[in-house]
Amino acid sequence: MSLEFKKATKKSAKLRAGIYGTSGSGKTYTSLLIAKGMGGKVAFIDTEHGSASKYSDLFEFDVCELDSFDPRELIKGLENIPNVYDTVVIDSMSAFWQGEQGILQQVENAGKRSQGGNSFRAWAEVSPTLNRINDLVMGAPYHVITTLRAKTEYVVEQNAKGKAAPRKVGLAPVYKEGWEYNLDFVARMDNDNALIVEKTRIPDFAGEVISKPDEKVGQRLAAWLGDGAKVPTPIEELEVLIAEVTTPEKFIEVANRRGHLEDGIKDLSLIPNEKVNFFLKNWNDIVPIIQES
Repeated sequence: MSLEFKKATKKSAKLRAGIYGTSGSGKTYTSLLIAKGMGGKVAFIDTEHGSASKYSDLFEFDVCELDSFDPRELIKGLENIPNVYDTVVIDSMSAFWQGEQGILQQVENAGKRSQGGNSFRAWAEVSPTLNRINDLVMGAPYHVITTLRAKTEYVVEQNAKGKAAPRKVGLAPVYKEGWEYNLDFVARMDNDNALIVEKTRIPDFAGEVISKPDEKVGQRLAAWLGDGAKVPTPIEELEVLIAEVTTPEKFIEVANRRGHLEDGIKDLSLIPNEKVNFFLKNWNDIVPIIQES
């Protein structure tokens, strides 16, 4: 089969961002600033014991506070996010890596179950979970901002008084090595609340150091991502298909009756993204069912 080429064109896209830093560097606050600057409705997945809600007087967002760091809970949450949100913040990914019942603990448990503690078999057992998280984040029809803790160490430097003093520095994100290569925008927060851009596909941000970033960062990101041909979201594709054969109300009624949607869903925008993709994938089989109803 011969390869077919066509002129490359830029399409509007959704942000995939990672912000990492040591405790107190401002990851949560900065993620909210960026989300606000990007505009639209924000959902916040909080693993940091309600830290995001402390800023609820400064930002408008909906929060889900998790008390389990089992990555399967994150998967379940991402699969069921309704289409009313423009940006989803996950704070932090590191909790699902090294927290109680996180990836590392699951690998350890899998190794103990296998004879001889085979680490390769243990990772093979857990890898599908990591791959599923990656698929949900990278394929999401909304912007995704993830925060990550940083591996830390202390260096001894001379302070303003000329005396030796320890300083905490962040070395690398606490998560699966290489995760950051999936993202469009990766930045480190230092202890002075500066945002240091380490990796980006956005030329205007390359190598930039932003002292005490504000929502203008989000505005700039949104402007660059939106500069291109608009790509319909899955829910927009579904709306067009439904309009060709029935009304939204009738579609939801049929889907409810057949057990594909919960009874509380009364509007297309409330359908979880995973269900939207299911309907799109099986649309040719769904049309006769709607027409017979």
